[in-house]
Amino acid sequence: MNKTGEISNNFLALLVVVAIAVALAGFMLPARMTGNALNTGTLAADINSTTAINFTDASIDFGTLAVPTGVISCQVDTESNNNCTGSAVDNGFTVENIGNEDVSLQLKTGKNAAELIAGTTPKYQYKVTDKDSGACANLTVIKYYDVNKTSPGTEICSVFQKGPTVDELYIDVLLVIPSDATAGAKSDTFTATATA
Repeated sequence: MNKTGEISNNFLALLVVVAIAVALAGFMLPARMTGNALNTGTLAADINSTTAINFTDASIDFGTLAVPTGVISCQVDTESNNNCTGSAVDNGFTVENIGNEDVSLQLKTGKNAAELIAGTTPKYQYKVTDKDSGACANLTVIKYYDVNKTSPGTEICSVFQKGPTVDELYIDVLLVIPSDATAGAKSDTFTATATA
């Protein structure tokens, strides 16, 4: 072999070693770069609004009542007050906001005092109070009001809140029964309407 041939073989061997090293580096380097790459995904959801209320305590039964002898009228309500002849009642209606929106709440009845009770100066009234503190965000004056049978009724709460600890109201009812009230079974329907 000549000197030129040896250099050529050595040079060729060196080229083979360099080629293998470059191939190995090329094989390993992309794997490390791919492991550090970032990628993203997206999520979308559309939750519908739900406006819904429920009478969770939906009936009041005053039972049999009579005006005591010698008085002009007697009064009974759902807060255990009763000076009529008959049993006292200790619960009114309970209304719950079961939707996922704060709502305005209107209340109407099917009859007024003259239609339900009759007689001289009857009263048929309601009062709204929070069962859950803050359920009605703007409830300030707590007193009895005359019922309203005109649709959609009287707004009893402009911001009736949603949520498991702030979503229930009491509606108490008061009757003043005059001594000349019409005898017989009496009934009426309360309708609550929620508006988002």
